[in-house]
Amino acid sequence: MLVCETCFLEYAGFLTIAGNFEEVKALPLEMDTDCICAFKLPAVRACSEGMLPKYYERWHELVNEMIMELPCTMGAIADADWYVLPDPDDPNVEVQEFDVCVACYTGHFKATGFECVLRHKKYPAGTERICDFSPVAARSGQYLREWQRSKFVGETTVFAKFVKRISLLALCPQSSSVKDRTGLD
Repeated sequence: MLVCETCFLEYAGFLTIAGNFEEVKALPLEMDTDCICAFKLPAVRACSEGMLPKYYERWHELVNEMIMELPCTMGAIADADWYVLPDPDDPNVEVQEFDVCVACYTGHFKATGFECVLRHKKYPAGTERICDFSPVAARSGQYLREWQRSKFVGETTVFAKFVKRISLLALCPQSSSVKDRTGLD
């Protein structure tokens, strides 16, 4: 795992855990791939905010799990494991159009003790999905805000009901005019 100096200072630099990090002056010659700071991944940042200073060993284990997965920040992912949300009204079915990649599941749910909120799902080979917590997903900001709020108050069913209701709606038209669409007054 590599982190840039700026993120190191922001998340760990002046804490007692700083000694667990080692400065890398130059990358090995056999590394001809682009290096990405682990903190660039939203799931790593989410996991780090509360866990890194107090539970370094567990944090390190979870971050290693996350960086072994394909980053959802690039768009669609094919042939991967996914996590889905059981319907709050019927747990035998899942909320439609809501998928979370393994890295986001680990950073947002598993790291915070809420891994039971989602259920593992394997799609058929070749199926491409976009993680709904990815910055490229249209509703990621809404989902992440609602997840933070639900997690803070300890009411995960609020999150499930929100996702169930909003996942199938059209996106907000902002200033465009719309026809034949329900709304609230």
